[in-house]
Amino acid sequence: MSVKTTTTSPLDTENPMPVAQARVISTRPQMVSQPSADDTKLLECHSYSRTVKCLTLIECFFSIIYLFYHFWYAFSIVFSIIGYIGAENYRYPMIRIYGIYLSLALLIRTTLSIYLISQGLNDGYYIFFTILIILIEGWIIELICKFASRVKNLTERELDILQNTKIHAVVRYVYY
Repeated sequence: MSVKTTTTSPLDTENPMPVAQARVISTRPQMVSQPSADDTKLLECHSYSRTVKCLTLIECFFSIIYLFYHFWYAFSIVFSIIGYIGAENYRYPMIRIYGIYLSLALLIRTTLSIYLISQGLNDGYYIFFTILIILIEGWIIELICKFASRVKNLTERELDILQNTKIHAVVRYVYY
């Protein structure tokens, strides 16, 4: 009995070694069509939705922390959840409820702050942070109103697309 063993070398022409084949990738840019007006409208609405969801989560987080201070912050948690669900599902009435809640909260905060400042609270830090919070809340209300108006102007088909499809485009957060 004899066992035949063969050894192959890279230079052996009778038994060549398998060689990995490389695939050529084009370096020329692909032609990408510009999104249509409908696509731009949907992406813009989706961007507002993501921004509002992020803001409602931040508000809900701080409301949970403040809940240990006073029970009234439970209402803020409820309205934040309503705003999140409205932004997630593009529900105009829920977005509107959240916007009304924020507007009333801003009105109460502004009235209370003016009253406390008029009563002799001249602490510079309090006044600075009160003005800062009022400006930020006004900015958030403006974003909510823009988002609500965009959702209100969507057609049934566009709402269906936004609610039932996953958008894989690069979407930006809206700051203005």
